[in-house]
Amino acid sequence: MSVVLGSLLGKMAVLDEVTKNFLFHLADVAGVRKSKVLEAYELAKRAEILNVKECGDEILGVRIRVESESRRGEVHYVSVGKFGAKCTCEFSVIRRGLCKHILAGLIVWYAVSMLRFGKPIDLDSLEWLKQMREGKEEKTYVRSGEEEVDDEDALRREP
Repeated sequence: MSVVLGSLLGKMAVLDEVTKNFLFHLADVAGVRKSKVLEAYELAKRAEILNVKECGDEILGVRIRVESESRRGEVHYVSVGKFGAKCTCEFSVIRRGLCKHILAGLIVWYAVSMLRFGKPIDLDSLEWLKQMREGKEEKTYVRSGEEEVDDEDALRREP
């Protein structure tokens, strides 16, 4: 499932007010500037969706690929979901911080959830996002079936 989000976001014109409120709420919950979230939104429009995890009537998370804005020919792989987030960019790997790519992943997750089921993701229920905001993030895991797996391994695998 390789889809560029820009084409999907065009279909969300009806939800502009809802989307705007989501982006501002994302900035508040993540503890980042609104301008950083808007930059992430632009990045999300160019993201390629590699995988969508779905369970019943809910999207559990997404995996995307985004091109680096600063290095030509380099791409970053991002996974975001209910149980964690991971990005292959240097900032995220070395500092374990909340990078623009993870914000873009959250925006993609939101867009897919709205388009598929008509309901937004609940940012307030994401404990890992609160931990990243507080700078207490040690190691983020994503649940795979019944076991917890370090998502770095998942990012190394080809889609």
